[in-house]
Amino acid sequence: MGVSSLRLDQTRFHPDIADDTLADDDHDSDRVLHIHSNCCTHTVNKICSVRPCSHAYRGGSPLTPVIGLTGGIASGKSTVSSLLSSPPYSLPLIDADLLARQVVEPGTSGFSSLVSHFGADRILTPEGALDRAALGEIVFNDPDERKWLNGVIHPAVKKEIVKALFWYWVRGEWAVVVDVPLLIEAGLWRWVGEVVVVFV
Repeated sequence: MGVSSLRLDQTRFHPDIADDTLADDDHDSDRVLHIHSNCCTHTVNKICSVRPCSHAYRGGSPLTPVIGLTGGIASGKSTVSSLLSSPPYSLPLIDADLLARQVVEPGTSGFSSLVSHFGADRILTPEGALDRAALGEIVFNDPDERKWLNGVIHPAVKKEIVKALFWYWVRGEWAVVVDVPLLIEAGLWRWVGEVVVVFV
């Protein structure tokens, strides 16, 4: 297990976090914490051992550390996510996968965009719900369609992440976990103070 230094007291959420001012080559590898799935409980304790005094984070103070959580399939990321969001830590969790489903639910602008682009006959069930299997087959076999789909979903998910971070900041949470499978690839590492990578 490789573990870098933790600096949760240096990069925190502020309402201006959505201003994307960092270039891709600004990535700071010292912010990356690697967790081997067999050692996750010990390492979660290490993450949370730097919990600051709660009174410093009340009343909308711009001092909310953001932890970016990522990892491959079957890496144990869900276990770490569950540990961080459960007592005794009880950290608020923003799940990007869940948001990606929510932003294309019926009634959303994302849903309307998908139906308009792909056609109701291709991606909707008889009940009018999104047929994710059919949509997946389309974008899996067509890189251009996959790029278009990501162009709809990714900005919507980022918007929802910012809204959730702002809400937790207003509530005075002492830290927030952002669970994003493609944290690095999507450039969302720039929004977090620490990157936690879970691997097998």
